Amino acid sequence: MLIVQHLTKSFGGAPVLRDLSFSCPEAGVLYVTGPSGCGKTTLLRCIAGLERPEGGTITGVPDRIAYCFQEDRLLPWRTALGNLEAVLGKARHAEALQWLARVGLEGAEEK
Repeated sequence: MLIVQHLTKSFGGAPVLRDLSFSCPEAGVLYVTGPSGCGKTTLLRCIAGLERPEGGTITGVPDRIAYCFQEDRLLPWRTALGNLEAVLGKARHAEALQWLARVGLEGAEEK
């Protein structure tokens, strides 16, 4: 179970998360919604270990987590196939080709 207790995070002295607490079951999908600037991305970055909160605790984070970034995360110096292999590993080359085909990019592996 993911447990966030009294999480606090600020940037430049401006609080983004203040005394945030909640828990989530081990299975399922978590949706975080709210207006722009309310701290959704900051929360996810703290859970993923990409940001360090000033206070509070986060426990029960699974060994493997995933979330979608708001902005593009492609490596512009790599090909379409190279970007997939950066995530999947070169040993899963065939699977990477299948993913390109699924999204209509068959034949564009080297672009």
